[in-house]
Amino acid sequence: MKENLNNNQKSENESQKIVEIDLYENGFKAYNHTDPIICAAISALSINTVNSIEALTNAKFTCEHNEEGGFLKFLLEDKNEKAKLLLESFKLGIKSIKENYPKQIKIEEY
Repeated sequence: MKENLNNNQKSENESQKIVEIDLYENGFKAYNHTDPIICAAISALSINTVNSIEALTNAKFTCEHNEEGGFLKFLLEDKNEKAKLLLESFKLGIKSIKENYPKQIKIEEY
């Protein structure tokens, strides 16, 4: 019985973790972990944005990430209008995810 209590406490603690998203005019940074479903949604949106900008625009950018997950920083190095539109789409998507999971996602805009 004690084992079940510890497992329940662990699940509650894990669900309290927060993904932090910093939004910049020219990019974003996403870091930390939370519920796997939320992380998957954020990862899919983030990676799709980076891949779309790379494939569909001529924008110059920097991208840093952690191979184990939990960190991605993307910054445009020029003022490519197509890339900026894709970034705005990313911001819209992230804000939509936050509306559904307000306790697990923190967004800061700079």
